[in-house]
Amino acid sequence: MGTWGQITRFQLKPKTWRARAKFRSFDGKIRRYEAWGASGPKAEAALIHKLTLLVPINEDEIGPEMQLRELSRIWWAEFEDLGRAANTSKRYRELLDTHILPGTGELTIREANVNSLDRFLKTIRTNSGSTTAKMCKSILSGMLGLATRHGAISANPLRDVAKIPIVTKEVRALTLEEVIALRKGVYAWQQPTGRPNGLHEKGLFRIESVVSAAA
Repeated sequence: MGTWGQITRFQLKPKTWRARAKFRSFDGKIRRYEAWGASGPKAEAALIHKLTLLVPINEDEIGPEMQLRELSRIWWAEFEDLGRAANTSKRYRELLDTHILPGTGELTIREANVNSLDRFLKTIRTNSGSTTAKMCKSILSGMLGLATRHGAISANPLRDVAKIPIVTKEVRALTLEEVIALRKGVYAWQQPTGRPNGLHEKGLFRIESVVSAAA
């Protein structure tokens, strides 16, 4: 859309030429436009000028050569419109400014392929941990999903980058010996400390009671 086909020129009479072309409008319909001039080239130039005016100027048009830094600005405006929680917005903004833009901001959308993004996320995981890498991946997926919807790329490359594993610690119950040691430690720490109103002891007593019940 917003493009025209072959331009034809026809001389109507001496020093009068007509140039014609079909233009596909942004509503999907094809229309014919024409312009006149004293010569064939002048008529064609007049028609091209007319057709160019039909194409709106859009500084935010998302294309393959747009840098991720500019793409992030457009994506962020859409993200804020979603009304996400303040803490989520703050964290995403921090990740953009601290990791994503310094690491990928100069890449064009065309250059932001599976290989380059996979290397970037692995570096983030090594330096800052899996949780940070997964959040960066989520942000980049949103940005390049926007680029995909606008036709700048055919598919979102984040779908094919390597999965980021999250290492979780095994949860286990305390052994009997550990419970006994814990209770003794709590009891010792529970003894009078000289603080007013006995607040220190009162708070720890409830914790010790829970541990005792679990044991």
